[in-house]
Amino acid sequence: MVSVRKLRMTNYRLAYPWLILSFSLCSQDLSLPPLGSLPQARSEQEFSDWLDLLESTDPERTVRRADEFLVKYPRTEFAGRACQVQMLAYQQLDNYEAAVTAGRKALQLHPENLHVLATLANVIPLGVPQGHPGDPRLEEAAGYARQLLSSLAKQKIPRSLPLTEWKSIRLRLEVSAHAAFGLVMLQRGQAKEAIQELKWVTQHDSAADAVHFLRLGTAYGAVGDYCSAATAYHRAAALGPELVRKKAEAAQKSIALMTVSCGQ
Repeated sequence: MVSVRKLRMTNYRLAYPWLILSFSLCSQDLSLPPLGSLPQARSEQEFSDWLDLLESTDPERTVRRADEFLVKYPRTEFAGRACQVQMLAYQQLDNYEAAVTAGRKALQLHPENLHVLATLANVIPLGVPQGHPGDPRLEEAAGYARQLLSSLAKQKIPRSLPLTEWKSIRLRLEVSAHAAFGLVMLQRGQAKEAIQELKWVTQHDSAADAVHFLRLGTAYGAVGDYCSAATAYHRAAALGPELVRKKAEAAQKSIALMTVSCGQ
């Protein structure tokens, strides 16, 4: 007969790789409007080229256009935002190193860019391999999440945004910060703390995606709460997309023997 301890360890080893899915599945929402003062173009051509960059829908073309824009306008006030656009394009291309490099450069130019802070906080932990809880990138990500929440607490409502829209943006950024904390805690093996953060995300975000529930299930499984893990996995499977659904269903099967008394 297989011991409970052995089943728990097997489940954790099986579930952990599902914590890190396709890089592009964790992309930040491109529709978030800019916050803070808007940069000014030095010429009509610069502004036209900037709009062309923003309107690009092909990530490879976006990366190329961003490089061309920064070379053509070395003194542009749009430099930080161009790096931000490039970061998101690299994220869509599943290019971790390039995305992180572009994001860090964007923050060097504009340290209070809340959208970049949110993206880096969630992206950086994805490059940390299993079994490296002391990797300095985890503290870097947590630092960005803390900075994001601190900046949000001081952020004034932008005059250009209706109050309802600002509240929605603020919540989405708060969700990003707590999701990042949850991921960092999972990477560090602090499952109880991860549960607190990921529960906050799923309870406060009516549009919480499947990845959040998949990670929550992983955290519950790590502490032996298989009934809650099964519920989270079921929710992840229902939300999709297909890759997450398959991972969630496989995770449910891996703990099936531990959930026979859950009444599901």
